[in-house]
Amino acid sequence: MDVGVISLSPDGDSPIIEWAKPDVEGIFLAGFGLTPNLLARVNWNGSTPGSVEFRVNGTLHATLTGPGPEYHVSIPVDSALRTSLSATGNAIQVLARAQEVGMQSPPHKLTMMAVPVPQGLRTVVNSNLYRIFGPDHVGFDFELTKHEQKVTLPVVGTFGFEWGANASFDYSIREGEWEAALGLGAEGKKGKRGRRPAFPGLIRQPKAKLYIGNKEISASLDGLASGLAKPSTGIVLQNVGVSAGISTRLELTRYGLLDLFGPGLTNAFSTIPVVNSVLKNVSVIVWLIPGLEGSATAKVSPFSFDTATLTGRIGVEGAYEPEVGSVLKGRVYLGTDGAATFKLPAPVFQNVSFRLYGGYEFSAWVLKVSKEVVFVSYTYPSGVSAFGAPGAMDIGTGYRLEAAGNQRATWRAMDRPWRTKGKEVFLQGGEGNLRSLEGGMASPELELFARMGNLDAAGENRRGEGGIGVMVVDSDLPAQTELPLLGNVFPDSEPALASQGQNLMLLYVRDTGAPNPIHFTEAAWTFFDGTAWTTPVPVAGDVRGQFEPAVSFDGQGAAVAVWTRMKNAGFASEDLAEMAAQMEMVAARWDPVAKTWNAPVALTDNAFLDHKPRLAGPLTNGDLVLTWRENAGNQLIGSAAQTTRIMTRRWNAAAGTWGVPQELVPGLAHEFSVSLAARAGKAVLVLTRTMTGAEDLSDTELFFKIWDEGAGAWGPLTRHTTDAVADRNAQAAIGPNGDIYCVWQRGDDLVMDVDFSGNPAVVRPDSGTFGFSDLAVTVGPDGNVVVLWQEMSQHGSDAQYRVFDPASVTWGKDAFLSQDADLERSFAPVWDAAGNLTLAYNNVEIVKKTKSVVVEGGEVVEVEGVPQPGRVDLLLAKRQLVKDVTLVPEGLTADGTNFLPGDEVTLRARVRNAGNLAVQDLQVAFYDGDPDAGGVLSATEVIPGWLEAQDEVEVSHAWMVPQPVQARTVFVVVDPDNEVTEADESNNRLALPLNGVDLALEYQSGSALRDGSARVVVKVRNLSAPDSPVSMLKLKDLNSGVTLAETSVSQLAPGQSVDVPFDLPAGTQPEGDRAYVLVIDEEELVEDIDRENNEAPFALNLWIDDDGDGIPRWWELANGTSDDNEGDALLDLDGDGFNALQEFLAGTDPADRNSRLALGGQNVVEHVNGDPGTHSISWPSAAGRLYRLERSYDLEAWETVEENIEASPPLNQKLDTPGMTGKRVFYRVTVQ
Repeated sequence: MDVGVISLSPDGDSPIIEWAKPDVEGIFLAGFGLTPNLLARVNWNGSTPGSVEFRVNGTLHATLTGPGPEYHVSIPVDSALRTSLSATGNAIQVLARAQEVGMQSPPHKLTMMAVPVPQGLRTVVNSNLYRIFGPDHVGFDFELTKHEQKVTLPVVGTFGFEWGANASFDYSIREGEWEAALGLGAEGKKGKRGRRPAFPGLIRQPKAKLYIGNKEISASLDGLASGLAKPSTGIVLQNVGVSAGISTRLELTRYGLLDLFGPGLTNAFSTIPVVNSVLKNVSVIVWLIPGLEGSATAKVSPFSFDTATLTGRIGVEGAYEPEVGSVLKGRVYLGTDGAATFKLPAPVFQNVSFRLYGGYEFSAWVLKVSKEVVFVSYTYPSGVSAFGAPGAMDIGTGYRLEAAGNQRATWRAMDRPWRTKGKEVFLQGGEGNLRSLEGGMASPELELFARMGNLDAAGENRRGEGGIGVMVVDSDLPAQTELPLLGNVFPDSEPALASQGQNLMLLYVRDTGAPNPIHFTEAAWTFFDGTAWTTPVPVAGDVRGQFEPAVSFDGQGAAVAVWTRMKNAGFASEDLAEMAAQMEMVAARWDPVAKTWNAPVALTDNAFLDHKPRLAGPLTNGDLVLTWRENAGNQLIGSAAQTTRIMTRRWNAAAGTWGVPQELVPGLAHEFSVSLAARAGKAVLVLTRTMTGAEDLSDTELFFKIWDEGAGAWGPLTRHTTDAVADRNAQAAIGPNGDIYCVWQRGDDLVMDVDFSGNPAVVRPDSGTFGFSDLAVTVGPDGNVVVLWQEMSQHGSDAQYRVFDPASVTWGKDAFLSQDADLERSFAPVWDAAGNLTLAYNNVEIVKKTKSVVVEGGEVVEVEGVPQPGRVDLLLAKRQLVKDVTLVPEGLTADGTNFLPGDEVTLRARVRNAGNLAVQDLQVAFYDGDPDAGGVLSATEVIPGWLEAQDEVEVSHAWMVPQPVQARTVFVVVDPDNEVTEADESNNRLALPLNGVDLALEYQSGSALRDGSARVVVKVRNLSAPDSPVSMLKLKDLNSGVTLAETSVSQLAPGQSVDVPFDLPAGTQPEGDRAYVLVIDEEELVEDIDRENNEAPFALNLWIDDDGDGIPRWWELANGTSDDNEGDALLDLDGDGFNALQEFLAGTDPADRNSRLALGGQNVVEHVNGDPGTHSISWPSAAGRLYRLERSYDLEAWETVEENIEASPPLNQKLDTPGMTGKRVFYRVTVQ
């Protein structure tokens, strides 16, 4: 609405008001302290300027003097204007008087409209709370009547809902457009309010806030009222329907193991010094996974919630599998999927059900000890426990229930559940003993793995200033690749890896399949020659149990392996100390010519414990250094009464013999960790130990002992730390220049000291959790130090690492080697000839299960959603340490008014160092147009200093849009002159089209609950400029086109995006798959410049498999099997030779013996010209399957004819010409 736009020309010699108008034109809203300026221009028409009078509703408001010609005065809306619902508004009059008597202008009249605050908001308006966003946007936050209730749950802490926070009102003066947004708050431990943060904008996106255990969770909220103010009606509010949802993952808190499992945790380890203290002081990160859904109706006079309901699940998750005190393998799992319902008008919990499962298992050799507990909350609203199990411990927030089996929590032989999944599988095995690259036989993963380690393929190492290496990489190779090598391995396989040039030697412990519960492990090996891996075989066939392999190449190119082996094949005790007495050191040499191992040599032969071999080198002359721990009292860690000795022997590479054993460190008690490193002319032993056995480990100190080639002997054991904090878990490595790098946990920080200078630098703060017990450290050929560990994150328990860059003397921030639900551990890092970090590790599948725990007294408690370890695989990975500067996706934004010539626009770009090495003084260029097509350089900004690895910064540039008026695209390019040698140049530019709306959809996430309800989140982004209008977003069934849900998407600024949730009701998602599509602006009401990105199809799958047998519940119920019995998967219901699991995978009928995956026929068609025959192969197929067709000439070696064959029910048919005449040919079909 335009007001006061009047322009007059002078008539005669009297002054004239050419025009008068407010600086903001529209309908003003009272109660915000608004003070628009009234502007007037006077043409004095040759007379002497006198005064200008401004009257409001007939009352003189202000008189201004001066030469003019323009005059302005502030008009306070709240005091000067009348608020009314009258179209007449407020009468404004402007009059100019010249100094000459009788000369004045005709009065200039206009109106200014002011409407009152809506009735429902008047009690909450406070002038101290309102915000003015620019000249014509206002808004404020307010709070509705609070309805709340809080309870305290075990482990989680305070849990409560509060309805009534986060309300907001936004208004645009110019358009009269308004929005009332309602949010969700919650009460936390410290009484924090769930207020929606205010930020500038025409329409601000409301947020829902929930606090659990004092953690804040934000989510988009689907609930608002909006409209257009009119002079005659003002703003009319109606009841507002609200729908809220929260779905995220975040760190909840950290708990000590003793807090979770109680005193019984340490009782099982009372015979192992230090371990008790370790378990008392270590913590685990617990992650919260809330999935809540809510709806409400709010009345508006007065503004308050009328009815409300919030229901959902509060998931908790934690998973760790590190070493403990360097002598035990640990497994700790926590999980739950609790439920709650909160309703209004009565502010009470209708239901709260919270059960948390906690379990641990620790192992040594083939023995284990384990414990299970269940935390059960009080029930609400009654406030009493539903469980009366004997032995239940009231912990103030509920009960901790002990599993009945905990009473027998003593060391015992492992159960070997991995054997039920079959034998170990060599995943890279092919014809013969080698998996070759020749003839296209290699898997894609193996081909990449081999090429990355090949200098000719990977690039070259060029020495830069200061001797720092620069990797020039092949752009066709990724920065990282993974190679699945072995499937279903022994969980404690303890991989050991050695490298020499392109060669790799891998040793690991595997299950032989022997029925003996004590003697079933052996040290196996496989060798990689830069092209292929040999089939794994034992280093030395022996029925006695073998453990703890270590391997290294000596200077002669031979591999040397050392491991522990039980002494007596008839040993059968499950006593830990008696088993310890059986452990001896054994070694063998691998001949690089014959590629075979010689007979193992016993390095020790006594009646007490020898274990934990450490093998390092080679030294300058090619020799290797070996250390191990010896304890005459058969204690895994020494005590004051039974101390540990660290022994050493030297491998003579030239002679191929071992030197005599020597005592390196005598009388060691309470040793925490021992690390050995050797390289060229230096070796170092680093250990940590408690000085007095303090329970809090504060007296744990670090010691070192150095062997120097010049002296030809080991120096004294030297104490390095003398502080009052715990110094533990030290790892040592020696760099290419002979520098010693020592990394350890100092309190809760990870620190590094170089050459024991006494000035340790922080590698990573906040590093005191359980996952850092699995710390690994290595130094690359260019002096890059890499530390690796496992830690819980938003993805799961992932492998994470940091890199030290010697050129910038900086540590990068955390990077992920993996980002998935699986757990990675037992890292064995080395470096290949191309300078790649290469490591072997165990990958543990994490499966969510329902745990049924028999507690003391016999009652069974079930806990859903518990993470549990599944199959363990052995993987290898290669990682180039690269530079890679990138622009963050959707990180280029433009802030302006209309993006027309003369408009001042602020361009902002987020730049990230996605690589592993820091970059210095990085340039960022902004262009008007594509720089490759004549675009004009606007400016080049510089990020001063070093941009550390994995760090991110914002770069801004003020730009005035030039003439002419036309469609424009702004480009930003990082490193425009290619001064940085990067792994990926394709991510160095972003473009932002201006002068045209471009709405784009990006499906973010979707999840379905057991009842068939679902939550879908989609990101809507305005890729272009100017602002996009409010548009309609629909969620539809992809096949039928039926609209299932729809919502409006608010106005989006250039480059702005918003996550929009859809909450679909129960019964929407069936078990199995359903395809959907998201559509923005289906009616094409928005003038969108690119409609290709206005749809986003996706599919959801509801998978329920309570017994974990790999078959979904719907299939079992439909076919007469039970989802409570995993053994059903092995039943052959129709006697056709296929069990239920195979029938499900193949899509066949388990009740029809004629319905099975089998080749149905083979016809031979001879060619007239005598060429080999063409075979026609057919088989029954099922919808939704992909098949692989393979052929063989001897039923041993199989080659792929075609894969990814889509089903064409009821029968698939393929033609094949083998190309070999005179031979029989066999075919088989497998479901992919």
